[in-house]
Amino acid sequence: MLARAGAPLTHGGTAVDLIARIGDSTHEIVVEPEPNAPEGATSGPSRLRVRVDGREHAIDLLPDDDGSGFSILLDGRPFDVALLEGGRGVRVGDRVFAIEIDEARRFRTRLAAARPHGLDRETVSAPMPGLVVAVPVAPGDAVSAGQTVAVIEAMKMQNELVAESAGRVHEVRARPGQVVESGAPLVILDRETA
Repeated sequence: MLARAGAPLTHGGTAVDLIARIGDSTHEIVVEPEPNAPEGATSGPSRLRVRVDGREHAIDLLPDDDGSGFSILLDGRPFDVALLEGGRGVRVGDRVFAIEIDEARRFRTRLAAARPHGLDRETVSAPMPGLVVAVPVAPGDAVSAGQTVAVIEAMKMQNELVAESAGRVHEVRARPGQVVESGAPLVILDRETA
């Protein structure tokens, strides 16, 4: 919604379905005007309801005077947000995030066009912050469905992360001894699709 300069947040008062990609993780976003917000108001903040991966948030959005960013009140918490040059990221306060946001249909079409025919990617990610204990696979290794491809220790418990389906290891992004955040990609697999 913010990473496409000039893209409308809603279409004529109806919801807009978006997908945001941050690194290898994607998030589904639905933006719709607040039902009780005054129609066509030209001053004051826009009131929106935003669902990110099914979780609803209330947003008051006020563009800066110079059009370079927004002041946002997200669930009662204030943030200053600005687009980076070229729309490939956002600055929230003093932090910068590389993010790509597009309409869901267009995003899926681009993704399908970029994917080699007959192959699909599976990313095995950390389900929680923790310490990588083992990565028993290497690029090029064949894996079967249910095979352990990484082990993470969190809260004094070891969690084995498995491949959902058979395929081949495309890339290993973690190493034993590395501390990872929740959602960090650990192993990327190429799996055959029917």
